[in-house]
Amino acid sequence: MTDANDILMGSGAPAAKFERIGATVTGTVVREPEARQQTEFRTGVPLFWKDGSPKMQVVVQLATNERDPERPDDDGTRALYIKGKNLTDTIRSAVRQSGANGIHTGGVLTVQYIADGQAADAKSDPPKLYAATYQPPAASFNGVASPATQQQAPPPAVQQTIAGTGPACPPGIAPDVWARMDAGQRDRVLAAMAPASATHEPPF
Repeated sequence: MTDANDILMGSGAPAAKFERIGATVTGTVVREPEARQQTEFRTGVPLFWKDGSPKMQVVVQLATNERDPERPDDDGTRALYIKGKNLTDTIRSAVRQSGANGIHTGGVLTVQYIADGQAADAKSDPPKLYAATYQPPAASFNGVASPATQQQAPPPAVQQTIAGTGPACPPGIAPDVWARMDAGQRDRVLAAMAPASATHEPPF
């Protein structure tokens, strides 16, 4: 349900955007996540599955250091819309790896768009692949959600290789998402996550 103050004070926080590979959003969770029905992007019409049940998403409000110069009242709050299998699985895996039972107020969530997957067909856009990390409130929150206190770092670009099995799933990527990738996709992901100093390429 939409917070009453969202209606009173405006249309809500701008959406977190992942427009290019390497784009990263990190911030402190400022309120408990909210379940909302997905809507059609252009019309706002609610979306449903074929069986008539509503398509749902999780909305997380993050206090970030981002500012839009065209919005004088921008306080840095961004709404992260968690939907789609790749993004959902990646964030779920990050939360589980942190030892938390979910995303909660005061936690710090970082999500990075790391590569494109394989398109289902010639008419479809390739799915975006993500890496994520989550720090539970106990380790990152002292009573005030302030982006100034965040340790803002992208998901760790660490690769482990097991002899004879190829590269293992890098930290920050959901294991089931990694398992669905072919060798070429894994190579692109690892290249995208590699530190600039190691690849001799400029950072994102």
